[in-house]
Amino acid sequence: MDKKNVSIGIGSVVFGAFFFISALGIKEAKASSASASLFPKIITAMMVIMGLLLLLREYVRMHNGSSNPKPIQIKNGKLMLVFCASMLLYALLLEILGFLICTFLYLTAMAILLDKEKSRRSMLYKVLFGGLLTAAIYLMFNNFFNASLPIGMIFGG
Repeated sequence: MDKKNVSIGIGSVVFGAFFFISALGIKEAKASSASASLFPKIITAMMVIMGLLLLLREYVRMHNGSSNPKPIQIKNGKLMLVFCASMLLYALLLEILGFLICTFLYLTAMAILLDKEKSRRSMLYKVLFGGLLTAAIYLMFNNFFNASLPIGMIFGG
């Protein structure tokens, strides 16, 4: 039995349950078609489920006499650091640049970073991917969820 996995599983269940209960207190917006508490409920429910699955896996491992799992080996640590740094930068710039610009730049940069192909045509597809996915996300939040996304300080937001 891996004590770290058990601790993480218990922590996920407790943390997720606490925040799920907290999400029950979020007031409904009358103009919105989707509940404001829907997304937090989904995320915290997933956290509880993942914690329970981790605990179940350790329980089965303990009763089967299996040894501890092999540790995960990170093959490309630099790429992982770039992803983490870019996500942090995205979060920091979101209020300044706004959703549309920030998301377009982030998605396009990630597509370029992940794909080894660097031809003009490939770059055009990556830019189109970033633009189309950003537009789709924006339209979904604006039309389906009736949620406003940050427009950014540079545009008067």
